[in-house]
Amino acid sequence: MSTNVTIAVAFSVLLAPSTGGCADADFADRVKVAEVPECAVGPSLVEATPTYDAWALAQLKANPMQILKPGYANMPEHLAWDYSACLDVAKQQAGPALRAFRVDDFASIYSAQPRNPTEAWFVEDKQRILEWISNEQEFELPAQSLMMIHASPSFGALGRVVTFAGGSGRSIVIPFEIEPSLVTGLYYEFQGFSDDGELYLHLLVPLSLEGLADAPHGSHLGYSGDQIYSDKDLYEQYLRAAKGFVETHAETIMPQLNSLDRFVRSIEITATRGPENSSE
Repeated sequence: MSTNVTIAVAFSVLLAPSTGGCADADFADRVKVAEVPECAVGPSLVEATPTYDAWALAQLKANPMQILKPGYANMPEHLAWDYSACLDVAKQQAGPALRAFRVDDFASIYSAQPRNPTEAWFVEDKQRILEWISNEQEFELPAQSLMMIHASPSFGALGRVVTFAGGSGRSIVIPFEIEPSLVTGLYYEFQGFSDDGELYLHLLVPLSLEGLADAPHGSHLGYSGDQIYSDKDLYEQYLRAAKGFVETHAETIMPQLNSLDRFVRSIEITATRGPENSSE
């Protein structure tokens, strides 16, 4: 089956109404990674960290205006292969890791009330990501992944479809920003789905590349941070130049992109055990 056909099938399955997901025991058994870097640790089953835990719900009940802003650390229960040691950084709850989630769990993780994963807004979120996976567009990247990242990618470079046993996705090199500024850092992000539409895979790793801007409002590649902040056309010119710089120096990016793709490509997802396959 070709990559495009595989993604199209996943597209139709993922947008279909949920059939109830997979049981916790089966979830941990369904996802394996064949080529885990020696420096990575896992898998481990990580408890959910909802925006509204028991304490926050009690506060909200006492004061309905006590509304919380979700963050990247708010995640559903998931399997994680921690990558922190590979970057020589301390392990953190929201640190770099390959993560496998049940897709439908994202519908309620940021809300004070349970939400139905068949609601239009959630279906549209999944559709937007799937469209990006199958049709990369230079500057029109998803505003965010299913993960709550409080910044938007200003451009994407070196994007490619990455298939693995039981699913597929796309990896990309992106800078995140809150406002127009020079590129001071890069990230490798992978987003993917299992073929049956039940699981969402995510890997976000900070990258290092010599020659990026030293500060958001200094100068880089002949452009001034202060000028691009106030001039939209100049800012778009700068983004094209920065994208070209990243692509030209791809071989010097660390960790090596091929090694991260290989990590993701070694994911192995087995099909859900339906009633016809369950033990008697």
